[in-house]
Amino acid sequence: MTQPTILVTGATGNTGRAVVSELLHKGVPVRAMVRTRDSRSTALEARGAEVVVADLFDPNQLVAAGRNVPISYRPTLRTRSRAPSPLRLPRARQSSRPLSK
Repeated sequence: MTQPTILVTGATGNTGRAVVSELLHKGVPVRAMVRTRDSRSTALEARGAEVVVADLFDPNQLVAAGRNVPISYRPTLRTRSRAPSPLRLPRARQSSRPLSK
């Protein structure tokens, strides 16, 4: 049986990178969502992750990044300039199509 791909947001951050590394080590397919392509995202690709560039605050980009991915992991956000309100991300998720389709 094929394992489902897991979407990891913030994949080049400290927590996201550790999660991606552990999943890849266990042979789990990973779609690593990053803000921009750089040496960190290139390193993830070289290790076997599928890298997608998307803005966490754009619901359409989130839906596109999660297309055909039944499981996602989102490390805690720690940002001052663009921190979402506690209700912003759930509203965006509810207004978009399910990630599993």
